[in-house]
Amino acid sequence: MQEKEMDIQITFFIGCYLAASVIGQNEMEIHANDPYKAECTRRKIQCHQRAICRLDIVTETFYCQCIPGHNGDGVHFCQEPSAKIIVHQEQSCDGAASQLCVIKCSLGETVQFMVSVVGDHKHYNIQWFKFYSSYGNTFYSYRKRLRNSAMVPSKNIQIMKDGLILKLEETQEDDYFPNLFWVQLDTGSYLEMTEELEPYEISSYDILNPSQTRYYFVLDSQPIDMGTYLTGDTTVIYLTLYKNISSTAFVSWVKEPENLTLLHSSSVALMNSTSVLEMHDLLDKDFGKIRAVIYDYLEGIPGKVMVAQRLFVLRKDISKVCIGQHSVRHCKCSSGFKGNGLHCVDVDECREGMPLQCLSHASCVNTFGSYMCKCPAGYEGDGVYACLDVDECFRGLAQCNGNATCVNTLGSYVCTCPRGYFSRSGECLAKSMWTPWSPWSICSVTCGSQNQMRFRICTHPESGMSCEGPTADLKPCDHLQECPANGQWSEWSPWSPCSSLCSGIKKRIRNCDNPPPSAGGEHCRGTTEETSACRSEQCSIDGSWSQWSSWSQCPLTCGLAVVSRTRSCSNPTPQNGGKVCLGHNYEEAACGLPKVYCDYVMKPEKRKT
Repeated sequence: MQEKEMDIQITFFIGCYLAASVIGQNEMEIHANDPYKAECTRRKIQCHQRAICRLDIVTETFYCQCIPGHNGDGVHFCQEPSAKIIVHQEQSCDGAASQLCVIKCSLGETVQFMVSVVGDHKHYNIQWFKFYSSYGNTFYSYRKRLRNSAMVPSKNIQIMKDGLILKLEETQEDDYFPNLFWVQLDTGSYLEMTEELEPYEISSYDILNPSQTRYYFVLDSQPIDMGTYLTGDTTVIYLTLYKNISSTAFVSWVKEPENLTLLHSSSVALMNSTSVLEMHDLLDKDFGKIRAVIYDYLEGIPGKVMVAQRLFVLRKDISKVCIGQHSVRHCKCSSGFKGNGLHCVDVDECREGMPLQCLSHASCVNTFGSYMCKCPAGYEGDGVYACLDVDECFRGLAQCNGNATCVNTLGSYVCTCPRGYFSRSGECLAKSMWTPWSPWSICSVTCGSQNQMRFRICTHPESGMSCEGPTADLKPCDHLQECPANGQWSEWSPWSPCSSLCSGIKKRIRNCDNPPPSAGGEHCRGTTEETSACRSEQCSIDGSWSQWSSWSQCPLTCGLAVVSRTRSCSNPTPQNGGKVCLGHNYEEAACGLPKVYCDYVMKPEKRKT
């Protein structure tokens, strides 16, 4: 809040009754929470239907501001957030309103706050906070960013499942109302908040117009039943259940409205700075819930904040009215009850007749001393005069996943998938369909034949659907002439039979037709016919000498020696009775010099003598 209120009852309830916001309701209800609307109208300032008129207390000028969670100039447009937070299981809330879940539990229980994020939340971060409520205008309230590390003093907190669950292990005294928790979606990689703990007040602007990107959770203790009383009775409430009240603590007693999910400004401060509350001559307004709140210092928080609370309930005995003493003579049963005046029992109007009949589609529910007509699910109203359809889509109550669009129906809603999508298990999955054909491939030749090809892809295989038809398409290139082709020889034909048994010839042929030359191609080079002498194993073959081998090396350098060489009758070898080679296959020859000559040549000194 920009200014701290002087009245204790306003400060006391500031953390909880922001639940009464109506961001999900129709435009008329949005403007009903616009206290300066008349001023903007008088100044001819036309605010957008999702904006309200605000007063700048510094410049004392009026302007339009989009309701929380929306972006825009407030006049021409207010863009809704692309994602919003909803409670995961609304049935787990003992009391719920727009963007608020109230959970009743006992001290020491384990509690989980679970939310879901719907829409495009890729650009958001999930942040959890704990709000510490202060007393009056003396101290600041605080907010603490919660993380899985450095959680002091709230060491019983654990954040799980990517920030969608906040778990409180064994709830502590300072976890309860008027302290509270909230989760919000923030853009950017981090908040503009450098400290884990900072002074913070929830403004009346946030109370009247809660954002769809923020969800509040309130823990409310189970009330201590003080019994039933008649008007005029006296009661005394002792705060004995909380014994560790320090000398610095301050106790505030407040008469609360019946339901924490509604916005009330008539909360009444009953008494301060005492652990005992005495109430004499009870009036009708005194019955109901009375909360004792203890404000003191907590470790790590500089100011006094709520450290503990106790909730009591005084029930009015509506079954009878007594004048003077409580006796049959002085008491009579109230309307909706029957009996002797002192002992009165409830009348079941649903069975015994209703003063006002319920609508045909509404059901009668008996209550203590009366009855109520209940509209069917998806409708709201008194059940007697009207049961109006609830627009779950506009109020943010629908749970449509993914790209589904919410469509309101009488008594309910349906989630419809956009064109090109189908629904499966509550999700909208894109249908598998062909992409457009790719361009035809380029013909890379100027003659002959070649195919052009194009492709397409079946999208979204995750849907499990298959596209009908081929993924590729072929067609021949247009206007291509036949390419010149050179002729190629075919394989040789088998050899023809020999013309005679031992000395004939045989022949084979080939053709230039594999392929034949075309379009001006060259003819095959070479002969079309080949002949060979016949060879038969029955014909005799005369032997013939091979070439002489090289002479062997002379073994002496001085003196006479012999060298040799050989040849064989193997070129060819005689076969089938052929003649053996004539002549010898071995020859020798002299080599070297006579020894006398060697001495004369090799030793010149002997020549001189």
